Amino acid sequence: MGIGEASIARYETGALPEKSLSNMIMLLKDPKNMEKLLEKNEDVLSHREKARLLRRLKEMSERIKTITIPEELYKSLEKKSKIEGKNADKFVEDVLKELL
Repeated sequence: MGIGEASIARYETGALPEKSLSNMIMLLKDPKNMEKLLEKNEDVLSHREKARLLRRLKEMSERIKTITIPEELYKSLEKKSKIEGKNADKFVEDVLKELL
């Protein structure tokens, strides 16, 4: 998918990826984005590997539940997350978990 095995190994051991790659990894957390990338690069995988990945993406999509919050509220939470030096999406998720 455009990421070398050596790069992945470095990230798995704690190295920080370049910003562009970090953004791509973040986008790939959404199975729909991974499916789009797979379509553009389908020649990289064998038919069997592609089928296996598509099944897994479908399973992931079925499990993902999303919540929509007003943009103004998100921006406020995003500002607070920056003050605390945290990832905005993770911060919002943690705040919502605390409420439950």
